[in-house]
Amino acid sequence: MNGGMFKYVIVMDSDLDRRDSFYNVLVQSNYKVTTVPSYSELITIIKKERPNYIIIDLDTLEEPVKGTALKQLRDIDSSTKIIVLVSELAKEKVNIQKSVDDKIIFLNKDVQIQQILQSILDILKEKDIEKKEGEITFNGSILIVDDEHESNSLVGNHLSRRGYIVDNAFSGEEALLKVKVTKPKVVILDILMPGMDGLVILNRIKEIDSSIFVIVTSGIENDKVVKQAKDLGAGAYLVKPFNLAKLEAAILSSELGDSAKYLADFFDKET
Repeated sequence: MNGGMFKYVIVMDSDLDRRDSFYNVLVQSNYKVTTVPSYSELITIIKKERPNYIIIDLDTLEEPVKGTALKQLRDIDSSTKIIVLVSELAKEKVNIQKSVDDKIIFLNKDVQIQQILQSILDILKEKDIEKKEGEITFNGSILIVDDEHESNSLVGNHLSRRGYIVDNAFSGEEALLKVKVTKPKVVILDILMPGMDGLVILNRIKEIDSSIFVIVTSGIENDKVVKQAKDLGAGAYLVKPFNLAKLEAAILSSELGDSAKYLADFFDKET
């Protein structure tokens, strides 16, 4: 991940024009963005998803929510960084200082929108460069292809919480269409699919774009299928149920190029 590192940002602001401006600027800076007009919608989303950042307009909240909002957000997820937009007058009137920690930053909203946006980008970029030396970064999106909705959602939600841009397909036909349109960097592909099987889909994906890194998954340990997948250009083969940390390691390996020695680790059977 670079630029915005595809980190996930949720923007809560009752002002439609400002939400629109935030969305456009942040998306262009390579952030994944969700906008919501109300606090209740924000709470609903973050109970299901884990954004890297929340941008919230505190002035639009009603009492007593305004005084407890930051504590409630922090109780739901202590790791999310929160950028609070608030007028100087409101900040003085509302007792919110006790909720302040090093992951909560206040910005004065009584300035031009361009200045607010620049301040937000400066904060996000400052946080982005705090990655560890030698850390592998990922550029692109991920397409998960699995007809089992529960499995598809489990993997997709995990990767979204980790900051990746994720899309889903539930059939081979849908997967191939999305490969042509969205051009994902990585495809996580189940072998057992209705209609065309995963190996047929893999072959067609490689015909569309041979540079796409395909991670094949299956609940069956079959050496012949593993060899076929590798011969067709799969970058990894993981047996279900696989470790999500190992899945992410396989995803990041797509940034290392065609290192046969490295990729061979992901064709070993799960232990």
